[in-house]
Amino acid sequence: MSKPIPIVICARQARIAEPVIERLAPEYEAIHVCLSVEAAITDIPTLLRGGTLPSESKGLGSKNFANPPEAVILGGGFDLAAFNVIRESCKGISNVPWLRASAEIPPEEAAKPGYPDKVIEKFSSKLRQVRDEGGMGKDGVWEY
Repeated sequence: MSKPIPIVICARQARIAEPVIERLAPEYEAIHVCLSVEAAITDIPTLLRGGTLPSESKGLGSKNFANPPEAVILGGGFDLAAFNVIRESCKGISNVPWLRASAEIPPEEAAKPGYPDKVIEKFSSKLRQVRDEGGMGKDGVWEY
């Protein structure tokens, strides 16, 4: 079995991020999860540079920072303005695909049963497409 591809996930709610992490394994390893714009603009640039986060860093993700992330995935809780702020914080250092939801997801939609499964299918399919089309290792934005 090949080693999992390290990724960073940005999700507004841990209850959505948790099943996403589980379902993406073993193909992908969520090394870190950012639950806010503030965390993302601090943590993602550090990880893209190959750095690590403090050992006391709490939260979701494997915290296996041996390899930098090969993709960044933002959930529907982040609108286009938030996405742009996060991307701008990584300007000049990003060489990975960025996947974002094609529309902001209202909290009441995200609270429905089965929502995590729907979003997992959408972006895992898009991530496979990016990989199959040679998009890994290249900075760019893809919507799912």
